[in-house]
Amino acid sequence: MPAKLYNVSMLPILAWQIETLKQFADHIEVKCDQDIEEIKDAFDELPLEPAEGDDADELRRLADQYGDDHFTIDALFRQQLRRAMVVTIHSFLEQFLTEACRQAPRERSLKLKADDLRGNGVVRSKNYLKSAKNSPN
Repeated sequence: MPAKLYNVSMLPILAWQIETLKQFADHIEVKCDQDIEEIKDAFDELPLEPAEGDDADELRRLADQYGDDHFTIDALFRQQLRRAMVVTIHSFLEQFLTEACRQAPRERSLKLKADDLRGNGVVRSKNYLKSAKNSPN
């Protein structure tokens, strides 16, 4: 049976990090949906035409404000959050793989280290772990 390439105790940590991040993202998504619903409700309460004595410019300003708020939450904030989640998950994966690469030479008595390979990050770690898996030592 081949030796392990990484310490299995690292897997629950990675799973916990990703699950915590997922819960956070879900919470923020729900909050965005709630905020957008509040904006839509407030917009729907605006009269189509100003009442006698009301300021038409103020009514237009409020309608624009609601539109801007909706766009900011839905198109800007939500999209930035999603992009940040992708970067964060990639970072977690890279950290996990880097640690697996640090442990592999000790656990398998390998002479080759990940730093001996060109490149960096996930690609280098993947290449190193492949070569370490196939190495007789």
